[in-house]
Amino acid sequence: MTYDNVTNTAQEKLFSIHLVLAALLAAPNPEGRVLILDELADSLGAEHRREVLDAIAEVAREHRITILATCQDGIMAEASPHCGQVLYFHYPSKSAALNRPTRMFGVDRLGSRVELTAEALLEGRELM
Repeated sequence: MTYDNVTNTAQEKLFSIHLVLAALLAAPNPEGRVLILDELADSLGAEHRREVLDAIAEVAREHRITILATCQDGIMAEASPHCGQVLYFHYPSKSAALNRPTRMFGVDRLGSRVELTAEALLEGRELM
C-alpha cells in the first residue's frame, strides 16, 4: 500500500497494528519484550477486530512477548479468550474522584490462574 492511498480509520488502525507487530519482531531477540497498545479495537469492525486479536495472540504466544492492551467494555467478551489475564478498571462516573477497585481475572482453560490472581488481588484489601 502506498502512502497516498485513501483508507478508512479501521484500515489505518489494522495496518498500524500490523506494522508495530512487524517492527517488534524485526528487532533481535523479541522474547521478553513488552508491547503496549491503547484502545485496541477502537473503530474496528467485527472482522478487523478478529484479525487483530488473532494476530496479536499468535505473535505473543509464538515469540513469548507480553502485550498490554486497553479496550472498551464492548469487546471484552471477544478479547478475553486471547488473554492470559484481564485487569478491569471500573470508572463509575465523571463525578467520582477515583475508580472503583481494580478487578482481575485470569483466563485459561483450567481456571488455575483465576484462583492465583484472586488471592493476589484480595491480599490487603477489604471486600466491598
